[in-house]
Amino acid sequence: MSFKNATAALGRKESDARSAGHGRPDDARSAQLWDLEFGLTVATNAFQRWIVRCMARAGCEGLSPLDVMVLHAINRRAPSRSLGDIALLLNMDDNRAVAYSAKKLVAEGLLESRRRGKENIFATTESGAALCDRYIAVREQLLIALLDLSEEDRVLVEKASRVLMKIGGAFDYAARAAMG
Repeated sequence: MSFKNATAALGRKESDARSAGHGRPDDARSAQLWDLEFGLTVATNAFQRWIVRCMARAGCEGLSPLDVMVLHAINRRAPSRSLGDIALLLNMDDNRAVAYSAKKLVAEGLLESRRRGKENIFATTESGAALCDRYIAVREQLLIALLDLSEEDRVLVEKASRVLMKIGGAFDYAARAAMG
């Protein structure tokens, strides 16, 4: 949903919603970033709703967005990894939230845990990997088919991915600077 559509849904004029009285900065560069931050919020909420519903359609209801991300991170990007590795991969500071998700996924039979020294190492079970495969099939059927990206669009998506990673790095740096 664009900013214009979001403000229309709230019954406001775009100019009213963007006025200084509504917290949008007047400086053009700052205003652009403000709009991006709002767009990221809207996109994050839509993405989280999507992954939870896609997972439910694949056959597993009741998982949180973090549960889905932890399961996929272990299945596709970090097999047989520790909680610290998984949190680092997901760029999360809250290891306890990752630990809670991993424990929940173990209880669901989607992950298995084993000890390596003092650390727990997690890997997907056969049923966890099969669920991820079904998720990917639902994703292909509903999302990829809907997008039907042209070659030009795919290039733009690749560029957008790089820009998001760069912006994520800037947010991380600014967050550390804000801590003093």
